[in-house]
Amino acid sequence: MKHLAILLTLLSSLYSFASNTTNFPTDTTQVSNENILYKVSQDDNYVYLNISTTDTKTSMSIIRTGLTVYYDIKGKKKKNVYVKYPYSTEPRQSGQGSRGNNGQNIIDLNSIIEKLPTEAEYSSLEEKQTFNVFV
Repeated sequence: MKHLAILLTLLSSLYSFASNTTNFPTDTTQVSNENILYKVSQDDNYVYLNISTTDTKTSMSIIRTGLTVYYDIKGKKKKNVYVKYPYSTEPRQSGQGSRGNNGQNIIDLNSIIEKLPTEAEYSSLEEKQTFNVFV
């Protein structure tokens, strides 16, 4: 399942950001948009999308609001096929940070990532299906 591979790559990117380690093929196409780096690679079976950032505000925005990746092979800006993660019917609460010595919020990304839902949503035209990202 291509959408599962992409989602797992996204999760590994988030874990990579939190632990400062990266495992991604070196033969990739890279596009940078402000403070987000998009890397695309493929093999015989899958297309991999790695989205990374070192900006804490951007990371928290992705974690809080989720991320939706649309597939439009003809480039007509249609939003009929997508993968959305994290998928949850429950509203998410904002992460709690602690105050450091200089009064700035300290955010523990590892603990936030561990609490992310395991469900994602795949949609193709009018059919929607939820799936567990770790299966």
